[in-house]
Amino acid sequence: MMFRSLGLATDALVMSGLSTFEDRGDHIVQTTPDEPDFWFGNCVILKDDRTTLQKAETLFSIAHPKAQHVCLQWDGVEPNVSRFEGLGYEIERDDVLTLRHAIRAPELPAGLSLRPPQSDEDWRSLVDLGLEVAVEDGHDPVLHAEYLVKRYANRRVQVSRGLGQWFALWAGDVPVSSMGVLLNRELIRFQDVQTRASYRRRGLCAALLGHVGGWAFGKAPDATAVIVAEAEGDAGRIYRRAGFGLHETVTAALKRPQ
Repeated sequence: MMFRSLGLATDALVMSGLSTFEDRGDHIVQTTPDEPDFWFGNCVILKDDRTTLQKAETLFSIAHPKAQHVCLQWDGVEPNVSRFEGLGYEIERDDVLTLRHAIRAPELPAGLSLRPPQSDEDWRSLVDLGLEVAVEDGHDPVLHAEYLVKRYANRRVQVSRGLGQWFALWAGDVPVSSMGVLLNRELIRFQDVQTRASYRRRGLCAALLGHVGGWAFGKAPDATAVIVAEAEGDAGRIYRRAGFGLHETVTAALKRPQ
């Protein structure tokens, strides 16, 4: 395994067939050619915390000379992030949570059905759901729509290659909650859990985790399941109640395009 961090290892699993990873000694370069605007798909991953900020930014500019953002991550180490203060960086800390067995799947909420997207229109509906959630979080609707169209097109390619599956809870033809899962024999990674605002606090996330987890463990019974959530966030508390436990916390520094 290239990474010490389980979170980064499953990030690589999520990007199977889409990203390349080049080991350059003291750092790893991740590149996603089809998605240059995917910040965390085009980053530099540092192997220790000895690299100065100036050198790290130089490594990034060499690796991604056309990028308008800067994205740095650390593999298995907790960096001193004080040096980023006042320089336009956002520090992101995510908890990597794990589970070694399927969890009990609660009954689906009344009026909803669980299934993968089956048509072009279904996939477009997932883009719409993702955009709705992203705009709530402050993303630009036009720029983020372009990004999501590329993201979901590549997710659809991954599904067609048997690398995983995408699932949604549907109210008729409208997706109200969705998540993806990528897997191999050793790892299962749940990805991008999203719920429409009007359907939150109804147990949809727990229902998805239970039913999709059952599907995934049916294919990889000896695997470790992984989900990543914002440190100390509400989503992480839901996952812990479902049986996930903390494995590690990973840190990233992101400077958005100006």
